[in-house]
Amino acid sequence: MKNLKLFFTFFILTSTLISCKCFKSKASETMTNLENTSWQLVKTQNRNYVFNEEKPDGISISFTAGNFSSSDGCNALGGEYKTEGNSIEFGPTRGTMRYCDQEFMEKFGYYVAFHLVKKFEIKNNKLYLYDADGQTLLAEYSKK
Repeated sequence: MKNLKLFFTFFILTSTLISCKCFKSKASETMTNLENTSWQLVKTQNRNYVFNEEKPDGISISFTAGNFSSSDGCNALGGEYKTEGNSIEFGPTRGTMRYCDQEFMEKFGYYVAFHLVKKFEIKNNKLYLYDADGQTLLAEYSKK
């Protein structure tokens, strides 16, 4: 009888802890960690991008060692970034200014206003970048 009471006490305590989410899950940690990830641009605030066989790598962004880098295959952009929770701050950016022909720019040219990005969200293998109000979507990426 004593063992049965002990078992039920343990069961109730475990159920209570799990249901109140007293333990922080690893899933929530990865949802706010951009480090060592790579993403492919899906859309910006005013333009959708689609997979193109000419450019299978798409327009990408990667996060490594506190730096980000983005490329459309002709020009590159990068700089430092910092996160805290779901807030993000992109430092001064630097980029190349190579000549890309008009046809290339019409197909692959892009602009993400990284200086306006203040919040991010990772959900269902997608990275969403928002402005300071957290409502205006500036860019959407899919996990590479």
